[in-house]
Amino acid sequence: MSRWTSCTNWHENWTKVEDMPGGGQASAKKVRRKDTGEIAFLKLLNRQDDTERRARFFREASAYDTFRHPNLPALVETNAHNHDQASPKLYIVIELIEGITLGEAIRAGRASLEESVNATVQLLRVVKHFHDHGWVHRDIKPDNIILRNGSLADPVLVDFGLGHKDTVTPCFETEACQEIGNRFLRLPELGADSSVKQDGRTDLAFVGGVLYYCLTGMIPAQLLDTNLRMPHQRASALELLRAATPSAAHALYGIFDKSFSHQLSGRFTTATEMTIQLNALLSAHRRGNTKEDKDSLESLSELANTSASAELARLKAIYDAGLSVIESVHEKVATVVQPDYVTYWSGYVNFSQGFRKTLGFNHFSTLNHRFAPTFHIAMVGDEIVVRMDDEVVHRTDADQPVFDDESFRRRVEDTYIVGMKSLMLSPIAGD
Repeated sequence: MSRWTSCTNWHENWTKVEDMPGGGQASAKKVRRKDTGEIAFLKLLNRQDDTERRARFFREASAYDTFRHPNLPALVETNAHNHDQASPKLYIVIELIEGITLGEAIRAGRASLEESVNATVQLLRVVKHFHDHGWVHRDIKPDNIILRNGSLADPVLVDFGLGHKDTVTPCFETEACQEIGNRFLRLPELGADSSVKQDGRTDLAFVGGVLYYCLTGMIPAQLLDTNLRMPHQRASALELLRAATPSAAHALYGIFDKSFSHQLSGRFTTATEMTIQLNALLSAHRRGNTKEDKDSLESLSELANTSASAELARLKAIYDAGLSVIESVHEKVATVVQPDYVTYWSGYVNFSQGFRKTLGFNHFSTLNHRFAPTFHIAMVGDEIVVRMDDEVVHRTDADQPVFDDESFRRRVEDTYIVGMKSLMLSPIAGD
């Protein structure tokens, strides 16, 4: 029986057993096939008139049709290959996985290190399978992992709605200026300015987030919080992670250092590499303490000098270098517009979102008469991107960033000149 059907509506072959939780892109149902009684899971596209969503739905169906892995649901039937025709109501029917989500399981109680690592290694086998076939998932999270029969040892990854493969449907123009991904872990390379939204290392960061979630019961949310701490460095998580494996805590921290690297090139490259590190962690954990692990200045130093801390220091140096060029241009403009106009500025650093600084001028008599663009310097994938208000004014490689570039200086200077001319020609507003 062909999995690709010419049916224009799911009702032709299936009847509803019950409604099931769906998502923003599609509604979901448990269904029964009319002629055989087969029970399956059906997704029905919500916005059937959206050309791009119809093409994405075909991409998702193609993903399921490609895979042959026990921890990925098999495609049963779909008409999504007719996405370029107006009349078919697109649907996908896949194997029904009986069980609960990983999110439901962990909300009921955190997993042990052994359980968490074994589940993560099994998940990495799944990731390796679809990476080997050229796919990236881009939406790995606890609620997209079903534990077959409730077993942590048998996780099934579902929902390829954000999945990507270069040869299946064209790249969508809207994706270049949209943020994609999920709220479980916000990753910079999936941001609006990124040109690297189809990288397998993104999936591996999500898998690291899943391991973190299993051990702590907490959502990592973002790579760096407002205190510049990665998820595993936060006080609420440190105690739980150390308790999970006191004899191999630093090995566990090292895995998270790589998983949560702000820069793509700092992360695990392949699922196999990550699996090797996890198996080594498990071996160290099983061996137990090789020496007494006491609280000491030495142990405190080890925590402070992790690769994650070194990365933060490097990021700060990069942001400072970019800001230095911007400030030098600002100073050059200031020599022309002073004393009538004085410096106006405000700023903050949030490493999860980059460095922001508003830097411009206001008339000496009132703050209301000012031109003050906001600069945003941030890591996006393996690039450093500089925005001036809503415009990208500079991009540079994150490994070897270059800011002392004449075209960058000129763009910033031209924007200041245009803005200040407009300000000077307008009436001065009072407070």
